[in-house]
Amino acid sequence: MAGISISLDTDLGTLDGDLRRAGKIALRELSDDLRIGHRDYLRQNLNDPTPFTENSLYVVGTPSATPEILVGVKDSQAAYLQYAYFGGHHDNAVTPTLDADLNSFGNMDRGYTRAVAAAGGFWITTARGIRGLFTDNGSGGLRAVALMLDTDYEQRLDFDEEIETIVSNAMPDAVAKAFNQVFGGS
Repeated sequence: MAGISISLDTDLGTLDGDLRRAGKIALRELSDDLRIGHRDYLRQNLNDPTPFTENSLYVVGTPSATPEILVGVKDSQAAYLQYAYFGGHHDNAVTPTLDADLNSFGNMDRGYTRAVAAAGGFWITTARGIRGLFTDNGSGGLRAVALMLDTDYEQRLDFDEEIETIVSNAMPDAVAKAFNQVFGGS
């Protein structure tokens, strides 16, 4: 039986640094995949999310010696996405009525209630104890455009499962690209 000679061309003195560099490159590649995957996940699980909601994920590299990234939901979006991720009860949620002017995403625009109030709308509490924003309907009657309702939400999203799935799908390609970049190869 013939023997095979195996030699290692890489200087082992730089291997640790090369591996760390490859790890950082892989995580940088993974960061883009996480943002894209999160956007797709929200589109699949929410009804027409806004670009603001779709861009709710943050991915930050840490300055530590060990290559790692931190992943989470930005504070400004976490305030309302918490109900989609965890469910729960929200006291006095501002809820549009069928008479509200909604944007193309089916939401009231930011500042909508202030604009309605500035244009002559007014907040009153109904005989049933529900606070609402009303306007004159033009024929002496009132129309409600928003109500403050106690609302219960069911969990619709699972952050841990979402991120684990994206990482398990994207990490092999990200590592392969990084190792090819650092160590060469095809």
